Amino acid sequence: MRNVKSSFPVFVSIFFFAALYALAPTRVLQVRAVETNALLFCAAISTGDDIYLHSINSIFNAPVQDRLRVTADGAFATVDVVTTPAVMNYFAIDTFTPVDESRVRGVPLPQRYAQLRLKVDARGQQRLQVNTQEIFLYQLIPNESALTIQIKDAPRFSACR
Repeated sequence: MRNVKSSFPVFVSIFFFAALYALAPTRVLQVRAVETNALLFCAAISTGDDIYLHSINSIFNAPVQDRLRVTADGAFATVDVVTTPAVMNYFAIDTFTPVDESRVRGVPLPQRYAQLRLKVDARGQQRLQVNTQEIFLYQLIPNESALTIQIKDAPRFSACR
């Protein structure tokens, strides 16, 4: 009987700390299908983390990399764009610096987005890079469907549900 009495506080403590961990808020990036609201991808993310959105520009058939930074309030802030000079001119980004023989880096006007909404397709080959993971967005839902990308703060146990 003594072992049960002495073990009870240990079990209560373990349960208490496990509950605190599960209920602690965490920040995640979620990708959802617009039509069904189905969760397509979810990953932990922190304020200050950069995400990269890669695509093929449909007019110039040129690769584009948009870098966005997660802000303290859970928005996305534009950082820079890497693409060809022709696409930069089309985007009205007049000042850019060379990255290599064919690509340049430019800084667009500061923008903040609470949510990104994209129509994805095989032609645009939209990909999302979050930390070390690369997600082929155009392969997650039917061709020419829309998805949203946003940051959520939620209890750890339900953040990716």
